[in-house]
Amino acid sequence: MNTGWRVVGGGLIGLSFLPLHRLLGPRSGPAGAATRALTDETVSVSWTTTLAVVAVSALIVALVEFRARALHGASPPPSRAPYWERVTTRGLTSIGGGVWVAGCAVVAGAMSALVARYLRAHRPLLIDEFVQLRHARILEAGGVVERWPIDVAFRNTANGFVAADGWASIYPPGHTVVLAAAQRLGVTALIGPVLVALTAGLTAALLLRLLGERPTTARMAAAAVALTPFSWGIGSGYLSHTSAACGVALALYGAVRAASGSWTWAVVTGVGAGWAVSSRPLVGLTLACVLPLGFWIARARSTRPPAGLRLVDTEATAAAPASPGRVLALRCAGAVIGGLPFVIALGWWNHATTGHALAFGYTAAFGPSHGLGFGVDPWGNVYGLREALAYTAADVIALGRHLFETPVPAVAAVGAWVLVRGRPFEGSGLLFAWALGGVATNALYWHHGEHLGPRMLFESAPAWAALTALSAVALGLPRGTLAPPTADERDAASGLAHHEGLVALARVAVVVSLGWALAAGVPARLGSWAQAPDIAPPSTEAPGVVFVHGSWAGREAARLEAAGMRRDSVGAALRRNDLCRVHEYARARREGRPLPDLDFEMLPGSPPSLSTLEVSAGNLARIDASTRLTPDCTREARADQYGTIELAPVLAATAPFADDARTVYLRDLGPAQNETALRHFEGREAWLWIADRAQLEPYDEGMRRLWGTLRTDVTP
Repeated sequence: MNTGWRVVGGGLIGLSFLPLHRLLGPRSGPAGAATRALTDETVSVSWTTTLAVVAVSALIVALVEFRARALHGASPPPSRAPYWERVTTRGLTSIGGGVWVAGCAVVAGAMSALVARYLRAHRPLLIDEFVQLRHARILEAGGVVERWPIDVAFRNTANGFVAADGWASIYPPGHTVVLAAAQRLGVTALIGPVLVALTAGLTAALLLRLLGERPTTARMAAAAVALTPFSWGIGSGYLSHTSAACGVALALYGAVRAASGSWTWAVVTGVGAGWAVSSRPLVGLTLACVLPLGFWIARARSTRPPAGLRLVDTEATAAAPASPGRVLALRCAGAVIGGLPFVIALGWWNHATTGHALAFGYTAAFGPSHGLGFGVDPWGNVYGLREALAYTAADVIALGRHLFETPVPAVAAVGAWVLVRGRPFEGSGLLFAWALGGVATNALYWHHGEHLGPRMLFESAPAWAALTALSAVALGLPRGTLAPPTADERDAASGLAHHEGLVALARVAVVVSLGWALAAGVPARLGSWAQAPDIAPPSTEAPGVVFVHGSWAGREAARLEAAGMRRDSVGAALRRNDLCRVHEYARARREGRPLPDLDFEMLPGSPPSLSTLEVSAGNLARIDASTRLTPDCTREARADQYGTIELAPVLAATAPFADDARTVYLRDLGPAQNETALRHFEGREAWLWIADRAQLEPYDEGMRRLWGTLRTDVTP
């Protein structure tokens, strides 16, 4: 058993420091190259800072030892550590479990709220947030999809798709419904902090039960979950990871309660699992469904009586305990009862958006390449076993660095614990399954986002935070401090307890690492979150229609999708072809003319014949330098010279499409295509929103400035 745990420990240390991410090669495309470069920097910093912490800690230990010998000679100096440890233990355990759980929830939620308010100003940052906030507004208005009586190219955006009845986001409904309820109540800005607070509170309650024999250690682990900067960053926004993480924590807490109490707690497990699956299906299925089931099976096997055992009292045979199989069946039945409403709702949502109860928006928008497993992703990048290992290593490296912003990676500290000790604390097995299950699950999926840290591992971050605290306790307290005597004896048998120098080094390293994080790591990370763009859409006093001028590439993507093309094909067209040729293709498809040839190969990156042209600041177009732009393409490029405003953030902050809305926001598609929308909204004031102007510009003036055309020049 110890050998197996030591293999796990060595593997975690290896993943934290070895350059396995360098397995990402040309076939992984620009995403792989970016991940490789970013992780190279992180690994280099981790090596440097870890060695620095060890060196500084060793120097401090040596100086303290030298001073102690100088003062006390050969006799050992009197130690005040036992007294301090008794005070610490008494102080922490004097606080009631319920109070500690509530305190952890409040701290985690408050820190997330502070980051949201003062660093991000409650602004969404990622396309995931924009799209789900927009869909939440649709739900709040009473719809399931956004219906349009005009060309869908005026309002479609990335990470959405054109369903049979209108526009829908690609995401399942679990988190979107929560956002819609928050919008109705006027507390949208609080939804992330509240979900992070609930996750921290549920995890704290779970830890107090799992580590019941170590109440002080459990409290320290719970505090670590609440004080994780990584969770503050994710919780400061509107990402579905917060709902999924809360659902997972609820499911696991219910599973533990059901294993040691009434089976009706299994209903809570089902509710948490249903919420997690309907928010993020893959991680919800593995962490909130498979993991509780495995926990119950393990408990059932551990409580199975030996064959032939009979319990007899002085009078008669006592009632035999319920069979493990029956108990397990009752727990599973309870979980099904709790989760079934979510399953039904998810199937209904899929049917209403994609037309099939089992078809998710992901594949409706991007096709089967968006699914699980190995193959080619929607951007033409190969995702095989090699890439899975490389991206997983990159995720673990980033998680170890950003979990607490410590110079010594947190994952490496957990690995050192089980490598040295061999067997973790009693009750921590579920935490390891939770932590490692999240890593293994994400290895099966091609998307590994690095914005705001390794957010794809967020659902397992509470387990990693708790394990980091346990590793600090185990490595720094050799005589089993913060644990009963029986646990002391087990710890002492591990061998490290006999090496007081190593123990002292570990203790000092923990202090130095935390000090470093507080002084440098956390402040630097906090500063990196203050990046959300300030996009406050101006509105009109009278009923009006506002055309938002975005990028040329964005216009072509909208036109192709409106013509019925899937987003993976749209991406290939824009990535593999001259943008002017894509423009001619989209126009021909719209007008029903013969289509020019385009390269739709699902390959990573762009052909060497294409060069990148910066049309305006941050607005790039792929152009074949050997060909000349047509007059129509020249006009498209020149229209972007004053800057661009992407439509997704605008639609996330405004009401859904409605003829009776005071202000309707549409994509500027150029004077000819805009005419169809102007005719539909005849009688409204028309405006243009251009990046270089703080206020709206009258439509005709804007058209003349951008396109060199007045409305009267356009033939309907």
